[in-house]
Parts: sequence; structure tokens; C-alpha cells
Amino acid sequence: MRTCLFLACAVGAATGAGVGLRPARLSIASRVRGGERAAATARAPTLPRARARASSAAAPAELPRDGTMSVSASSVSLMKNIVGGGLLALPAGMAAAQGTGFAPAIGVCTLSAILSGYTYWSIGEAVQATGATDFKTLWEKTLGAKSSWIIDSTIICLAFSAVVMYGCFLGDLLSALVPTLSRTSALVSVTVAVLLPLALQRDLSALSFTSYTGIGAVAFTAFVIVKRWLDGTYAAGGAFFGAGLPFAPALAQRSLLRVSAGTFVLFNMLSTAYMAHTNAVRFYAELKGRSPRKFATVCAAGFGAAAVAHALVMVAGYATFGAASQGLILNNLHLSADGLAKAARVATGLSILGSHPLLFTSLRDSVISSLGSSKLGAAVQRSQGAWTALSVAMLAAATLLAIVATDVGFVASVSGASLGAVLIFVAPALMQLATLRAAGGGVAKGGKAALARALVGFGCVMAVLGTVVTCLETFTNVFR
Repeated sequence: MRTCLFLACAVGAATGAGVGLRPARLSIASRVRGGERAAATARAPTLPRARARASSAAAPAELPRDGTMSVSASSVSLMKNIVGGGLLALPAGMAAAQGTGFAPAIGVCTLSAILSGYTYWSIGEAVQATGATDFKTLWEKTLGAKSSWIIDSTIICLAFSAVVMYGCFLGDLLSALVPTLSRTSALVSVTVAVLLPLALQRDLSALSFTSYTGIGAVAFTAFVIVKRWLDGTYAAGGAFFGAGLPFAPALAQRSLLRVSAGTFVLFNMLSTAYMAHTNAVRFYAELKGRSPRKFATVCAAGFGAAAVAHALVMVAGYATFGAASQGLILNNLHLSADGLAKAARVATGLSILGSHPLLFTSLRDSVISSLGSSKLGAAVQRSQGAWTALSVAMLAAATLLAIVATDVGFVASVSGASLGAVLIFVAPALMQLATLRAAGGGVAKGGKAALARALVGFGCVMAVLGTVVTCLETFTNVFR
């Protein structure tokens, strides 16, 4: 079983400048770069269907008069948000079941980038139509406030799964760097000594630098994976081949054109790797001279660059280790003899130690916000003791699951298949349909509407099919 997958698409800044999940509420209301406030309020058109379901749709929306990010700067920032530790799992996605050939894998990687980029762009177009200032508000303006619990729950579940996988990642890295520690003891030790004290801090601004060190760690690790593929040191007769290698390369499965059930697992992992959609509202609002056309350029450049990075690491890792590729490809590298591998483990581990508290804080804030004015929510907001108890309970639950769930690739693939499909395909397409209906007098017509309906169906099918295939591939021998 693959021992670790580092997911994060998707929340906040992790080993990249962001990895998959992001906080649900990234309000930009009147903010522009440099802390200045917009001088005027823009009135957005209201959606007829949404008005009947949510009174907030009729209120004027507040967006910055104009953003400050150029197209080029926004494109680079988007690429940094997408490219994170999730790409280190992609070789294992290619190795799932009977494996996926190089050509189909690159094709799936490209298709996933195109679809994810389009739905990301469609969110910006919906912001232009509604004036929404954050992802949840956009949902409420287009689909109604009564159903907003769906998006809240989806984001919280994805964020929690990411925290679990961060813990797994730390357990694997520390036990590899300190052989006298078991994975469980390493994870418990780092949780008690480092993660818990940081989780109980109110102010984590001192850790904001990790968004930059994180992308550096991922870039360095990707460089190591590609270098080891090109220099052949893990091939038969290479310097690191043979004794002491954690998982011997299994290259017989490699092919050019094979498509198997594992291709669905790979698609699920790629969905996780490209997941940055709750940040789309902020990116659109901060774009200078924003328009759907300019935002399309940003999306094409950002997702295109991310696709190149994902494909390169995916192919390099699988070409080097084949069917033996682990959920965290670093686990395939020599534990002691490979100095570059050791440096990559240290860099990535330090980055995770700094960014785990930021991810956990985003999760906790989303949970507290979702509790609202309930008794528990009020208690947590009033009492320091209740806030501390909630924090400890959440971190303990995530750590316990990280100890139990040694095959984190399964967790990542299932979350990418089910929850990820909602955020990447279903939710953006439904919101786009709502804006198209508003613009068309209650009827959504044309190519955009047809594509949106197709994406809703595609997302639902992939959620079910991907989850079933992942469970069968993990717990049975049906596809082996």
C-alpha cells in the first residue's frame, strides 16, 4: 500500500504557495493591495431566482473599484497557488491498479487542467455578474442561502482531510529522517511538541513566510525527482540501486498507451492537485482592469504552467520507480545514501511544520463560522476554555486518523473524487447556470449553458465512479 500522499489543494499556503484547499471565506470586500480601501461601492445585478431564495441577493455588493494585480503577476500567483505537494503523489496515481501509460497520463493531466481552468474562470465570470465578495456569498447569490451548508460542509471536510494528510506526511518524513522513531511515535511527538502549541496561538502572522519557503521546498523536491530520473542513479546498476533501497523499482508495468481502472484514481489525484477554486473570487477581484477576458488569460497561463509541472514530476517519478511508486514519491528515495533526497525531506518537513498551523487555523475558523449562533458556536466565541477544547479535540482527531490511515493515497483519492468533484466541477457549473438564467430571463441557452450542464453530469459521474474504483483498488484485488 502507498504510505503517504500529500494533499492540500487544496487550504491556504502549504508546501507550495497553496495546495489545493483554501479557506472558505476570503473576504476582499473593500480591500486593495497595500491596505487601502476602495472609495466607491459597485452595485451588482441581482439574480431573479436567487432573490426569491436569499435576501442578500438584492443588497449592493462591495468590490474594490479596481484590483492592483497585473495579468502576469496574477498568473504567477495562481500557478504558485495550484502547484504544491499534491504533485508528489502523481507517480503513485500512474501506478494505481495495472497502471496508466505515459500518453494517457499526460492526456488526463492536460484534460484535468483544461476543465479545472475553465470552471475556475467561470467563477470569475459569475463574480462579474453578481458582485459577490467571497465564495460562500457567490453561492448564496446564485443558488440561495438555504443550501449554503453544502459548500460549507464540503470545504470543511476537504480541509480536515488535508490536515490529516499533513500529519501523515510529517509522520513519514520524521520516521525516515530519524530511523529510531516509529511512524506513530514520530507523529505523536511532533504533534505534542510543535503542532499543539502552535494550534493554540491566536496570532500566526510570524509563519506567513512559509508560503514562499513552501513553494521553494516543492520546487527543490521536484528538481530532485527529475534529476534522479535523468541521471539513472536508481536504475539497475545505478549508484542507489540495490541494498538499502526502501522500494525496489518495478518497471515491467510501464507502458506507452495502457488505460486501466487506475486511470480513474489518477484523475482523482489530479483533481485534488488542481483544486484552488475557493480562491477564484479573490483572484478575480484583485485583477487590475478585471474582465472575464483578462481572467481567461490568467487562468490559461496559471493552469497551463501547473500542468507542465505536474506532468514533469508525474512522468519522472513513474519512469524511475514504476509500479513501486509511493503516495509520497520521496519515500522511494534512498534513506541514507542519497544526500539530495535527505535534503528534500528536511526542506519539505520544515515547510510542513510551518504551514500546518496555518491550515489548521483555516479549518478551525471555518468550523467556528459554520457553528454560527448555535449554543456551541456562542460558547466557543465567548470562552477561551471552549475555544481551546475545540482546538485540542480537532487536532487530536486529525492526529488519530493520521496514525490509523497509513494509506493516505486512498484518503486523497476518495476526497478528490467525491468532495473535490463538487468544488471543481459541480458547484462552479451550477453557479454559472444560475447567472446565465438571470441574463437570459430565466432560461439558460447556448454553448456555455450546455457545457455547464455537461460538467454537472460529469462531476457527479466522476464522484461516484472515482470513489467506487478507488475503494475497489484499495481493498480488493479486482483490478490487479
